[in-house]
Amino acid sequence: MKKNIMDTQDLSEIRKLIGDASAPDTTDSEGFNIDAIIAEVEGTVRDIEQGKQQRVENLHAAQSPQSRVEPASTAEQRARFRVVETPLTGAPSMPNAPSVTDIPAAQVPPVPAAAPQTPPPAPVRSAPQLVDEPEKELSEKKYCKQEKRRKKQEKQAHRVQEDEPVYEPRDPRVAQTSCLRRARSLAGRSALVALLFLGVTYLTLAGGMGWPVPALLTYETATVTTVLAMLVMEFIAMLVAVDIIGGGLYVLFTGAPDRRTLVSCACLSTLAHGVSIILKPTWGGLLPYCALSLLLLLAAMQDEKARYAGRQRAFKAATLATQPTGIFMHRDGKKAPRTALKTDLPDATPFLTEMEKPDVAQRFSSVYAPVMLAASIIFALVVSVAQGVPSRFFWALSGLLTMSAPIGLLCASGPAYRNVSRRLLTEGAAIAGTHSAGMLRRSKQAVLTDWDLFPAGSITIDGMRNYGNYSPEKLLSYAAAVTSGRGLEIGRVFSESLREQYGRPVKATNVLQYESGGLSADIGGDSVLVGTAAFLMKLHIRVRDIHGIENGVFVVINNQVAGAFALTYHPSAQTYSALHALCRLHIKPVLTTRDFNITPAMVDSLFELRSGTTQEIADPPQCTDKDTICGILSHDGIVPFAQLLHSCERLGAAVRTNLSLGVFSGVCGVLLVFYLDHLAAFEALQPKNLLLYLLLWYLPVFLMTLSTRKRI
Repeated sequence: MKKNIMDTQDLSEIRKLIGDASAPDTTDSEGFNIDAIIAEVEGTVRDIEQGKQQRVENLHAAQSPQSRVEPASTAEQRARFRVVETPLTGAPSMPNAPSVTDIPAAQVPPVPAAAPQTPPPAPVRSAPQLVDEPEKELSEKKYCKQEKRRKKQEKQAHRVQEDEPVYEPRDPRVAQTSCLRRARSLAGRSALVALLFLGVTYLTLAGGMGWPVPALLTYETATVTTVLAMLVMEFIAMLVAVDIIGGGLYVLFTGAPDRRTLVSCACLSTLAHGVSIILKPTWGGLLPYCALSLLLLLAAMQDEKARYAGRQRAFKAATLATQPTGIFMHRDGKKAPRTALKTDLPDATPFLTEMEKPDVAQRFSSVYAPVMLAASIIFALVVSVAQGVPSRFFWALSGLLTMSAPIGLLCASGPAYRNVSRRLLTEGAAIAGTHSAGMLRRSKQAVLTDWDLFPAGSITIDGMRNYGNYSPEKLLSYAAAVTSGRGLEIGRVFSESLREQYGRPVKATNVLQYESGGLSADIGGDSVLVGTAAFLMKLHIRVRDIHGIENGVFVVINNQVAGAFALTYHPSAQTYSALHALCRLHIKPVLTTRDFNITPAMVDSLFELRSGTTQEIADPPQCTDKDTICGILSHDGIVPFAQLLHSCERLGAAVRTNLSLGVFSGVCGVLLVFYLDHLAAFEALQPKNLLLYLLLWYLPVFLMTLSTRKRI
């Protein structure tokens, strides 16, 4: 036989190897007929390929449009039924394979008679079965309602997302410098406007009050020169405050007028009234309201200056710490009370973003200003054009516009926010704005930790009792090992005491903390429990001689009381005043302490609070994306936290009161001026009377603003 038979692929050699009877060199009668085997295999493969081709042709024929002829009932069931094809049973047939009778007898291998071979059964393809799919759980009507509700919610969410503006935070250091420069610029320019206001007011009141004035500037004898001098001073003041005037006109043309728009329109209408007097002095016009317009312009500048000064201090507070503490207004549900919550922040970006949002006064003026502007124009047309006296239009319009923007409305939020920001900066805290203050002042709970109540140095060890045969150093090392790893203040106290006594620290494993007021751990081969007497009683461990240990920490080693440490908690005066300030604000302190000695009853007794004032919760609330950040603290503590809550209460109350007084005085002033214009009561509508009206209504606003300077 040749070498490398598989390489040569010599069929004759293979036949000789397997003993093929048809090979020329082989005469074995018991060999295999390889030609018959090859023919049989080729026939089987050919049958399988033909069967596959036939099934593909049948499938295409069934899917053609001409072959899709089915009754209506079958077409209706196709929505609820699917075709399931069962697998073939049996082996594929071989019709072209040679039979045993076609092979010569000499070439057929002997077959045992005891095991006769039977031909395989023909493959049977079962008919497609119709399996009923499960019906829908909801009816068609409910499904349609759900789809409509879902589409409506998607449209509302998309609309809110499109309407809500995107606020980008600024660099606090750059913003701080910009606000400071802006505040100083407004302070210098407002001083010049104040001098011009005093000059115009003197010319307005000199004639009626008998004050000395040059004959050239007397309204009765030199009307044109007097009015021209007033208009020149007002025009100079408008140029000095061009940012206020220009900003008011810009938002007017953009369709979003505000308080500055009322001031700008009042100044322009006063100029138009003065020009009408100069062009037609014989119509008997009254003095122009230049003094009132300059007073409103000065008030708007002072409010803008105070707002920028407050923002400058808030930006400065945001730069005092790289990882500040954020104050959030949290609420779990509609019926749950609002909670003031402290959370550590990676940076001040959320606070800076919240500062870019408009405050309460700006949001309110965007609704108030368009209404009063339209009402003033309509009332001026009624009392002038409708009565046949069109020359009184600018006179009536200037009087109505000056009454529509009272000083209390213009100075509603800026000075109060400046006072609050100045006081909070001393504590390293800040409020994002008047809107945030209004949200936070509605909170009914404040979450406090054991660090808030008893900071470092407030807990001391006053004594120790040994109930077993363990040394004091071992008891102290066991207590320090169990409590130091949980972030407790008493753990730090035990560790410092052990270090002072030059004790050797040990390591605790498998430390567990229990809600009932204790800890458990394994130290070496000892099982250690550390907790209060109440905790040991719940575990049915008897404690002897606990008299005189009010806030004691007991150490149990292997189910035997080994010793106890007497701890003393020293309340500080700042914490005492902060807790009482929260109670005056009707804010309930909520404790989330980890120290098992600090309980609501202990806090109420130690800080002289009414029984049941404080409350304890096991799981502290967590901030979510829906919670709004309202303030920021550069260092954590109950004193700046309480100071910020107190400032929010003062600021929110002041802004709300000032806006209410401003709106009431503005609406009443516009209606009163409209009534007097309709009666042509020129004496009652003199500038000095309207000036007195504005100043009287500003007095309560000034007092409310002063109240924001008080500390807790």
